[in-house]
Amino acid sequence: MELGVDLTADDVSSIRQAIRAWGKPPEVAVKYGTASLGEHLSAWKEFVERDWGDWDISEYDHDVGCRTWIQVAVEHSNPATAAQIEAAAKAADSIFRSLMVPARELPSYRVPVLRQHPYFWETHTIHPELAAGAA
Repeated sequence: MELGVDLTADDVSSIRQAIRAWGKPPEVAVKYGTASLGEHLSAWKEFVERDWGDWDISEYDHDVGCRTWIQVAVEHSNPATAAQIEAAAKAADSIFRSLMVPARELPSYRVPVLRQHPYFWETHTIHPELAAGAA
């Protein structure tokens, strides 16, 4: 996937520091870079294009986390890089927004290094069983 995102050394350092502050293991933080961001952006695209009607809720709960990782990169990069990341996520974000409905309940976790909870992927869902009013 062509990212169009160039993480600077300062971006990577800041993101890795945020990952450590989040409580992730040091080996996770030290491996984070442009390739990791690319994996999360690709996973987000696959996530929003999947038909969740036949998939388990626990899989959904796990996979939606890729958007959180993207947000960590957005919020802990310099403004120019953050704009590039947001542009790279925009198409998938738009798909999610076009399909989303209010979620039955908000997730119980909060990522402490993020600034603007709740985010749209936390308050809304594209999994039919998680929708407000679903049986």
